[in-house]
Amino acid sequence: MKLKRKAFPVTTIEEPKGFIHIYPDLCKGCELCVVLCPKDILALGDDLKVHVVNPTDCIACYLCEWHCPDFAIFIEKKEQKES
Repeated sequence: MKLKRKAFPVTTIEEPKGFIHIYPDLCKGCELCVVLCPKDILALGDDLKVHVVNPTDCIACYLCEWHCPDFAIFIEKKEQKES
């Protein structure tokens, strides 16, 4: 028997250090990520889901990803080019 995974829609926001991937279907609007973000880039929208409001200030610290109980946020850092 082969199991099929449900594909969740994802919102991807590019920021200077990488990408913020948010899965709105998984987000329950608990506000942990909003409260923990040191740069205030996240906010709850009218739909009570997390949204990125200021992506250029993101420092890719992973606090939102590590503390999300629903695994609704993932941070993907860009590769740094060596000079």
